[in-house]
Amino acid sequence: TGWIAGIDRESTISPYEGIVLKTEDGGITWTEQFRQNSVIPSNIQFANQSHGWFTNAWSNSSFFATNDGGDSWSEQSLGETEALNSLYFLNDTLGWLVGESGLIIRVGDSVTFSIVVDESLMPDRFALYQNYPNPFNPVTTIRYALPIQTEVKLSIYNIMGQEVVVLMEKIQNAGSHAVKWNASNEPSGIYFYRLETTRKQFTKKLVVLK
Repeated sequence: TGWIAGIDRESTISPYEGIVLKTEDGGITWTEQFRQNSVIPSNIQFANQSHGWFTNAWSNSSFFATNDGGDSWSEQSLGETEALNSLYFLNDTLGWLVGESGLIIRVGDSVTFSIVVDESLMPDRFALYQNYPNPFNPVTTIRYALPIQTEVKLSIYNIMGQEVVVLMEKIQNAGSHAVKWNASNEPSGIYFYRLETTRKQFTKKLVVLK
């Protein structure tokens, strides 16, 4: 018995329609157990035949749970602002979820704590990372690394190449940095985010999906 979770790329409803499939014959055949628009299952795990969970990359602070082997799923909200990336449950009541910025959540006794990042571990190169979540609605986080102090400009452009907003424009110290973009006032579509420094320039694509 096993489960897989992901996105139905051939969906006629939405390009981001989340699905969960179950097999009871070692993967020879699969049956659909879950389908929902604007849900992106990014990680799935079952502690036993009945209790399972998956994170939702569409939302920063929710995951889904089942107690009937995947026949029905309910969304669980944690009220956190950082995106959840993965989870692990020891049994049907005790588990851990991990997310951005060192967030670790222990489910079962309501304990939440964050790892303290050692700021002495400086990056050795310039880097612009893929935003997370992506696609998103309406907030995403953009992370980048600077090996030296430098002037930084972080901007968002639409598909026509027009600058939509400047998220950051100042001198920043060496280290790892993160900036959030709230696209509540922007229409759905493909955008580009561009990091400009005195030494390097990077551009990546992101998707607003409402």
